[in-house]
Amino acid sequence: MADNDLMEAVLKHADIVSVISSYLPVTKKGRNHMCICPFHDDKNPSLNISKEKQIFKCFVCGEGGNAISFVSKFEKIPFRQAMKKVAEISGYEDPRLNENVVITPKDESKNRLYKAMGDLQAYYRYSLTIPEGEAARNYLQSRGLDGEIQERFGIGYAPKDGAKTIAYLGAKKHSLKVAEDAGIALNNGKDRFAGRISFALFSPQGQINGFSARRFQEGQEGGKYVNSPETPIFHKGENLYNYHHAVSASRIEGCCYLTEGFMDVIALYKAGIKSAVASMGTALTKEQVGLLKRLKCEIRLCLDGDGPGQEATLKTGRLLAQAGVPYRIVDYQGDLRDPDEILNQEGAEALVKRLNQLVQPFDFALSFYSKKSGSMDVGERRRIAEAFLPYLRQTPAGIEYEDLLNRIADATSFHKEAIREMAQGAAPKEMDRVDFVQGRVDRIHLHTDPELSKLIMAERALLHYMVNCPEALAFYKAQAIHFKGKPVHEEIAQYLVEYEASHPGSLDLSLLQGYIEENSDGQDGDTISELSALGLDENYPPLTKNTLGELLRTIVEENATLTAKAAVKSSLNTGSAAEQTKAIKALVEQKRRLQEEKKKKGA
Repeated sequence: MADNDLMEAVLKHADIVSVISSYLPVTKKGRNHMCICPFHDDKNPSLNISKEKQIFKCFVCGEGGNAISFVSKFEKIPFRQAMKKVAEISGYEDPRLNENVVITPKDESKNRLYKAMGDLQAYYRYSLTIPEGEAARNYLQSRGLDGEIQERFGIGYAPKDGAKTIAYLGAKKHSLKVAEDAGIALNNGKDRFAGRISFALFSPQGQINGFSARRFQEGQEGGKYVNSPETPIFHKGENLYNYHHAVSASRIEGCCYLTEGFMDVIALYKAGIKSAVASMGTALTKEQVGLLKRLKCEIRLCLDGDGPGQEATLKTGRLLAQAGVPYRIVDYQGDLRDPDEILNQEGAEALVKRLNQLVQPFDFALSFYSKKSGSMDVGERRRIAEAFLPYLRQTPAGIEYEDLLNRIADATSFHKEAIREMAQGAAPKEMDRVDFVQGRVDRIHLHTDPELSKLIMAERALLHYMVNCPEALAFYKAQAIHFKGKPVHEEIAQYLVEYEASHPGSLDLSLLQGYIEENSDGQDGDTISELSALGLDENYPPLTKNTLGELLRTIVEENATLTAKAAVKSSLNTGSAAEQTKAIKALVEQKRRLQEEKKKKGA
């Protein structure tokens, strides 16, 4: 961790407008400055720069921060290195900037494994050019994988004599144990990938950490693919194929396609789409969802169009929705061909057209359950119907309402009048989040449940005033409030309290963001970006003496409602009939009390 005092000194001496101007043309607009955002494919200036607060924010792609974080993101360099750059641009000198940064040494044993993988990849690439590699070259050519594709995706050939491969690694000073630990050598001292075409697998940071080797000739033993086992540097569930390329490509294309396999990713690349990753045929893990979330773009699910593929799409969508990742789904329209087949049979234009036929998760779920309703029992169909009811209740009466009513009836095989009756009656399960039909996630107003949206908006409004008005932060501390609508809200609040304790009487957003960057080792980018949004959002009215009380009342009321809902949910799952009745009555009473208070306020 760098010296906080040094970081603050650099930021206080720097002017963010001058720093960003050294990289991009900046124009003044009102109180702030604007420029083309370099973090996404920006056509009109959308990066807001506040000279007053020394922060920047793009309200399109979400990036935000101070002068140091801008340089770090723009040049893709560590925070400490970016701090030195900002000092140079600003003409600030300090001997500490020239000191060597103390970095925790990497695990040397892992370094040896990465080095072995790099040397093995060079050997495989070379082996593709020798006479023995001719059959592999011919196969790759038949699949349309030319030299440029082979280079980009690290495709090579593992010679049949696996003992020679291990001997080559020995000549490069890699022991047999290293080859075994890296998942290269079998217990007979031979290469596990021998005689196959190799696809290099990369870590999210771009280091080769494994291989997947494909059978390409008739009569070859084993399955279609032989993959690296779990090793100290390779964990299948923590990697996505082609992710290291997608990180930058997704900023340009504004989206990223999630496919099932290598050839799908390569087919999209050949069609001109560079932002694509593959889960390599396994169910998405929370670590992989985290990688997708870090891309900060729309994810487009492009899994197989058959039954299992569509089931996987539904499950994957649920995971993305729960993590707050915006997504849509490629509409196969009954076509069971994979992207590689479409590309080879109809060309790039046809593939791109198919990939741009997108549906919202809600529409996909309706279609999916319509096809499955005949095989579901009454209980399952009722659960699905109840999950869709919040959407129906939020739709005004009219043609759209009747259309949605008919579609839900089709999806669940219930008569539409039965669905109408359910929608008009009390339905405690409506309180549950409908993760499997949740679609694009807004960074601020995030939920299907309108009452939870109300809580989130109240929390965010209070945070806005806490960031911009000292009296609001004092009010928050005095009331001992806890934010439950979004985790990032509570994180920001705690950082504000911590920062104020060491900087009483003042709040410098730029320094606070630097403080967060330093104390989270760069892992709190979402928090820093949200702070920029709170600091630059001008859609809130000036603070009055009644504002804080109103926001507190809303937060307390909404938290009480959430608690009542949780009690209902818990009792429905595990409680007795008496407990269920008690919980539902408490929720009804809470709603009645809130309605009465609203009437009094309106009177």
